[in-house]
Order: sequence, then structure tokens, then C-alpha cells
Amino acid sequence: SIRSVLQELSARAGSAFAEIALDENGVPRRTLLVAIDGEQITDFGMELAPHVKEITLIPPIAGG
Repeated sequence: SIRSVLQELSARAGSAFAEIALDENGVPRRTLLVAIDGEQITDFGMELAPHVKEITLIPPIAGG
């Protein structure tokens, strides 16, 4: 699932990535945008199909 991918990446990449991707309970943050092969998804429990080529993570940004 997307959730498990984010949790695995957080474990590998460390706390800086984990703070952006996961909340204090290890649940993906709703402010993180995720796209699978160019299509934005909102269901982080969604299972990934074996043919997925690209997962894009877009962290929240601020500015004016």
C-alpha cells in the first residue's frame, strides 16, 4: 500500500522525511500529495499494482 511505502521510506530516509510524510502515529499526512503514474490519489491504504512505474510525492509548500 501507499502507507507501507511511505513508512518504509521514512525508516530508510530518516526523521527529516518522516516528519514530512507521516504524523506522530505513523499515518501518512493528508498534506502530502501522492500521485501514482501521474494520477493523484487520496486513499493511502490503496494497494499498488505491479505495473506502477512512478510514485510522485509532493510535500506541502507555502508562499505567496
